[in-house]
Parts: sequence; structure tokens; C-alpha cells
Amino acid sequence: MGEYPAYDRPVQADLLFRSSYDHSLLSRTCGGSDKSQLEERKLRVSTDPAIHYGGIATGNSVTKDAACRGEAARELGVICFEMEATGLSMDNMPCLVVRGISDYSDSHKDKEWPRYASAAAAAYATDIEDLQELSDWRPLETKSSGKETSAQYQTKPTPNAAASSLHVEHDVRRSRYKVGIICALPKELMAVRALFDETHPGLKKSKDDTNTYALGKMGLHHVVTTCLAEAVVAVYMKRSFKIRFCLLAGIGGVVPSARHDIRLGDVGVGKYIVQHDVVRTDDWQEYTAATAASFAKLLLGVVGKQDGDDVILDGNYGPPPGLKRRLEETQQVITPKLELNMS
Repeated sequence: MGEYPAYDRPVQADLLFRSSYDHSLLSRTCGGSDKSQLEERKLRVSTDPAIHYGGIATGNSVTKDAACRGEAARELGVICFEMEATGLSMDNMPCLVVRGISDYSDSHKDKEWPRYASAAAAAYATDIEDLQELSDWRPLETKSSGKETSAQYQTKPTPNAAASSLHVEHDVRRSRYKVGIICALPKELMAVRALFDETHPGLKKSKDDTNTYALGKMGLHHVVTTCLAEAVVAVYMKRSFKIRFCLLAGIGGVVPSARHDIRLGDVGVGKYIVQHDVVRTDDWQEYTAATAASFAKLLLGVVGKQDGDDVILDGNYGPPPGLKRRLEETQQVITPKLELNMS
């Protein structure tokens, strides 16, 4: 993918340093770091993203301490750190957290990996959309031809006499969008939009909805996506659209362990979400258990249809069949757009 370098896999090596070794303050990259402090890992035959299922720790700050990372891994059993899931309600709308791995949650940060990681997360999210069923609901009906065209979404001039029906028309169109994808950053949103099979014009939102949406279609499903401007973004989305299933796609920092050989560019999918920077109480334990049960049911309903229940129990598996193709499509489509915006 040398022709489209911005979202391609970085050429520099994927380096994991021992937790006791801090990044030098004098160097912006890890190029001058002591390579004798690297962790020994098995050589991977493929560079394709691997998928890992497990707990995801959310908080209000970036994790840059390997010692804290290890403590959280032991105490909470998580595989990944992120910041955006804090405050999202899992009760009103099922929400699956998908994270492309961009760092090791330590002081060794690299600016080259986030774009590739966001593309990997978007590709995985889109691979889920290829399923004909999500949770317990059926795919949207299509016309007898088997494929809807984007022509029916084009706004036509409305005579003044028919202006009163415009609101009803918008309500009908909004009701088709059942899947929501929430992204933390514009570059992540760009990666998702690049994989739309169809792009649809905007629709009138509900009152007080401050979100900005991009509408489209992925496979059989009508999808609405937006950036995470505030914690109530999912609430606003559900008010404006009849969302039944939501994906929170973005990047995160991995928690390395002997059990989970997670590397940069892989994808972490949340089996449960815990907030690691709060005081543990009985209520917190009960909420965590309830959230874990909700996520387990969601994953069994979605991922289980692809690979069986053993995926959920084991926690790891290789790239799903369509992931590599989707990732390459993302890199090809969004890179020229990015370069155009930066010029």
C-alpha cells in the first residue's frame, strides 16, 4: 500500500519495552531507546490485525505508566485502555466497544500507529456490518430487485402545497437507520465513512440534538455515524434515529500479558467495560457484573454468528475473512482525502 501511506501499516518495528524501562525525555521517538530492554516475543508470520476479546478499561486520562498498566491488568483483567466509553449508557442501547491498538499504555508513544489502528477498527466494525443479523433483529427489507439504489435518497423539489409532508418523510427515512457508529476523532470517522457502500444526504434531527451525522449504507444495514463530542452523544443519536445497535470505534492502548499476545495494529473488542480511575465500591462491582453480562450476550449474538461460542470463551482469534480486504479499502479511499485536506 505504498501508494497510500497515511493509513498504511507503519514501516518501523513494533517495539514492546519492559515495564521498568521509561522512554527517554530527550527523544521524540523510540529510535534511540535501549534495545536491550525489549521484551522477547514470538515472531508473527502475518502482519494482518488479530482480534482479541476481553475487558476494556476506560478512564478520564491517557495511561502512560507501564506499572499502572500492569496493576490494572491484574486487578481488572482488562486487555485495553481507552477514554471515550466513560459515561456511555449500556442500558438504553447495546454498544460494542472496538479499539484499534495504537500504543502499549506506557511512556513509549508513537505517532505513526494511530491512523493505521483507526483504520483497523473501522474495518472490523464494517466486517460486523456484513452480517445479515445483529443481535435479535432482522436485516432491513430491500426492494424486489435485491438492491436499493441511492437515487431514492436524493431530495426532490417539494411544492409548497406538499411542504407539510416533509416532516413525515424525514421521520420515515430516519426510521431506517438501525446501526450507529460513534467515533472519538475525525480521522476515525473518516475511516468509517470511507467504507460506506452508499452515502446518503443529511436528514432533519430531533429537537436539541447537537450531533453532526454522516448517513450511509453498509451491506444490508443503514448506518449513522458521528464524532463523540460529549457523553450524551448516544442519547441524542437514539432520539433522532431508531438505533438498535451501536459501535464505539476508535483507538486504544493495549495491556500486554502472557495470555494475550496483543500487538500494535491489532483490534480489541470489549467483553465488558470498567472504569479504572474510580474508587471500587459494592455498587461499582454490581454495575461491572451487569455490564459484563450485557456485553457477553451482545457478543454471543453478534460475533458468535461468525465464529462460534468458542471465540467468546477463548478471547482471541485471527483476522476474520473480510477484515484484510476492508482494511485495504479503507487505506485506498481515505488516504487521498486526507492528503487533500492537509494540502
